[in-house]
Amino acid sequence: MSTDRPCVRVAVVGLRPRQEQRVQRVLSGNLDVRFLPADRKPSFPHGCTRVVLMTKFISHTWQYAAFARFRRGDVHLCPGGVSHLVHVLACLSVR
Repeated sequence: MSTDRPCVRVAVVGLRPRQEQRVQRVLSGNLDVRFLPADRKPSFPHGCTRVVLMTKFISHTWQYAAFARFRRGDVHLCPGGVSHLVHVLACLSVR
């Protein structure tokens, strides 16, 4: 098994581009993170196994779509800012 390939694909909904860059700089190598803008119609990339919703910056439509697509334990609600998101992603990377 190769260790250089990301093993967890996570969709993150609701960050701004500058925030996305900040998160990318501190991520570990075993996460494949897909950033999705909150102002588009809810749709998740193929292969994502988990989703993190930035609850302060998204509509309820995203939450409904996430719970319809993913198991409850694979939907993570992040009520904080970038540092809280980094903590959530770090927890997901060690699972």
